[in-house]
Amino acid sequence: MVSVLEETEKSFISILFNQNTANMKNAENLISNSFYSDSLVLVSYEIMMEDLPFFHHIVKMGLLCLGTVIQKNYAIKLIHRNAFLAGLAADLILFKTNYWKNSNLDDTLMLDLMKLNIQIAENIGLPEEIIYAIQNHIVRGLYVVDYPEPVDFELLKQNTFLQNSSTEKEKSSAQDNEYYEDTIRILTEALKITRFISEANKKMSDTEDIAQKLVVMFAYNVEKKNFNEEIANPMIDCFRQYEKIIKRIRKVAKLENLCLHPPSAWAYPKPKAVQILCKNNHHTCHHYISGWNINVISIQEAIGYIGTSLQPGSYPKCRLEKELSELED
Repeated sequence: MVSVLEETEKSFISILFNQNTANMKNAENLISNSFYSDSLVLVSYEIMMEDLPFFHHIVKMGLLCLGTVIQKNYAIKLIHRNAFLAGLAADLILFKTNYWKNSNLDDTLMLDLMKLNIQIAENIGLPEEIIYAIQNHIVRGLYVVDYPEPVDFELLKQNTFLQNSSTEKEKSSAQDNEYYEDTIRILTEALKITRFISEANKKMSDTEDIAQKLVVMFAYNVEKKNFNEEIANPMIDCFRQYEKIIKRIRKVAKLENLCLHPPSAWAYPKPKAVQILCKNNHHTCHHYISGWNINVISIQEAIGYIGTSLQPGSYPKCRLEKELSELED
């Protein structure tokens, strides 16, 4: 665990832990105490011994989910432990495969994988709140991939964690936890964010300012209402060094939200967009500016979208573009 924490020293995750408002001082102790049952210890030990890179991946997922939750103070018992475990357990079905590295998984595949992950979460005795969070954390329509990478589900069904069921199930229900519904809501939103950051990170190159690009993509999608602002905004506030570019990308997203045929309006190139075009070619739209089509010569990366790009071609110019010039630099 220590080595994984050290790897995140200058990463997106480390910023979350350094800036948190929940006074999380010692993540290592919390992580160690999260393994409250023999099943969790044995599963984690097996993964660590047999597939160390995957072990690092699931621990980082756990840290990211925890890092999201600690940006606010919650008077909810075990919320930090359960946040870490929700992230840790969200990809267990991918053990002993390379699918966790795939950067082209669409939401349909993710939903199918999620169903198998739920079985594993139940088998290792995780509480209901975590299971519900895993079940509902895929944001539909956000992961649109033209050519998703194939997944062999027959291979995945051979996962040993699907076969073995623990008798150490932690009791958890609305009667046992007065904050049961709140816990599910917080964990689900935190896991949604964790999934997005994890998938977006797969598309980053080592030469980029990864933390900046991730938070810009994330802020854009918060403004697009893909994430709950109550959970997301305190997280974004951690990245004060990128405040200027974050404010701009959120304003750009607000302009796109004024589209009369959503989600057709695309500002580009992001994040410092200077034009807005209609990617779905609505020539009869009230916002269409006749005679000023925009010619896109090469594929343009669409910051904020997972697996989506703007293809070369001629696109109608959108009247919303005029408001771009009024945004602060």
